Parts: sequence; C-alpha cells; structure tokens
Amino acid sequence: MALQRRRRVTFTQTQLCTIEKTKSKCIEMTDLGILELPGQFLMRDEKARNPEVQIARLASQFIRDNRGILKDYGVSVETKYDGQNVSLSFTSTNCIGALPLLSPTSGRTDYGLIIKPRFDWSGLGPMLSIMGWKIVPTPLRLPMVPGTERKIPPWVLSSITLHRIQLMLENVNRTFGFTEADLSAPKGVSFT
Repeated sequence: MALQRRRRVTFTQTQLCTIEKTKSKCIEMTDLGILELPGQFLMRDEKARNPEVQIARLASQFIRDNRGILKDYGVSVETKYDGQNVSLSFTSTNCIGALPLLSPTSGRTDYGLIIKPRFDWSGLGPMLSIMGWKIVPTPLRLPMVPGTERKIPPWVLSSITLHRIQLMLENVNRTFGFTEADLSAPKGVSFT
C-alpha cells in the first residue's frame, strides 16, 4: 500500500498595482471653423505649483509633436495667453475627418480631433449619391482616434465594405498560370 505524500502549498499575498486609466479626450470642431480650448486638458497633475507655466510647456510640446498630422489636415494650432489662462486655438480648413493626436505627457494617442462638416445633414452618403458624386472614403494607416470607433457613420463603413466585396467578386474566377523554369532538382512530391 503506497502512501500519498501531501505537499503543502502556501499562497502569499502580493500588493496589487493600481493602473491609472488614461483620460481620452476627443476635440470636435467644424470645417472652416475656429475653436479655442483651455489648455487644462493637457495636465495630468491637477495640483501643480505653477499650473499655467506647465500648461504652456505642454501646449508647445503638443503642437510640436502633432505638427505633421495637423498640417496634413490643414489645421493650425497656436497658444494664447490672456494674462491668467493658457488656451489652444484650433483653426481648420475645408478638410473633414478624424485624426489621432499624441499626448505630451504620455507620448501615446490619448487625444483625437474630429472635424465635422459645417452643414449637419442627416446622412452625407445619401446626399452625395443624389448629387452624383462618387466618393469612397480612404482609411488611413493611422491609429484609431480614442473613443470614436462607435461614431463612424454606417455609410462610411458600407461604402468601404461594398467596394471591397465588389473587388473580391471580380476576382473570384479560378485561373491557372503556366510557368517554365530550369530547375537544378526535381520539384514536387518526395517519397521517403
């Protein structure tokens, strides 16, 4: 009769690390518009000694880090100081879209800028279709704008999806291609 030996297992309690969630913020504005936004959203530590000095530094770093993508969308940003508060002034052109913005404190895409059309139609896709415009939105190779994955209009998703399905159906036919090549060894099934 064999005796089973019991092994004593002890569990130690470890201190759990608290993970601070980053605050995502989407800035919304219209095309050909001006938006002035207080620079407080750039601060992570609310209890800073001289908050306006730190906000001014973060604002200039925010503009410097996002200069390229803002220029691609025709958006200009400048800092303003009225003697008490630092603010960011966004000026947009006739470009619409959503773009991710880097945070000066974390270096990640914690912010996003959504530029909407000035005229609030019930659906831009049906309106453009009636006018005869054939515009298929082009998804860019950029990170997602935080918090916008549910705000994508259905006509944008359907236009991209339908275009891809059309391309797939056009290339459904199976074809075989013949190639000729001089090989140094036989190619095919090997028997071992």
